[in-house]
Amino acid sequence: MLSYMKILISFILVTYSSSAFALAELEYRSYLDKQLLCMAEAIYFESRGEPFTGQVAVAQVILQRVESKVFPDDVCAVVHQGRLHKSGSPVKHKCEFSYWCDGKPEEVEDEGAYKEAISVASLVSEGVRILSVKSALHYHAIYVRPYWADSYKRLAQIGRHVFYSRERVSK
Repeated sequence: MLSYMKILISFILVTYSSSAFALAELEYRSYLDKQLLCMAEAIYFESRGEPFTGQVAVAQVILQRVESKVFPDDVCAVVHQGRLHKSGSPVKHKCEFSYWCDGKPEEVEDEGAYKEAISVASLVSEGVRILSVKSALHYHAIYVRPYWADSYKRLAQIGRHVFYSRERVSK
């Protein structure tokens, strides 16, 4: 009877720890899926219509911000970073990524471009990089001139975006 109890207890412990591990792994995968979708969202709204390399560069900036001590430590927090109203919604035009607080809803209208954004997000998550922007933490479209553009080191222009490192330019 005692050995039967030991076997039963061992079975319960193994089953419980396997279930706990499986649940933890499922939660982690869900977290990674959410991060990937946040990156795809940013790629879609910030750079759809850009060449493949331009989309990769935008995604790369997102991941480089995640790795930087200056920015939040996950993709969703990086792309949704900005000043918030007391209501919790973003203040218009006060976000790190302009699409997030431009006052327009984030609605995907081009399924093909969205699928491409997911593919780019997956590739960049797996390590695909553009060497010319390997230290980029900022970018802007060529048709705007942010106040900080003259302060940071310009690295490259890819498509309609200009990429910068956080390295200060001496004047």
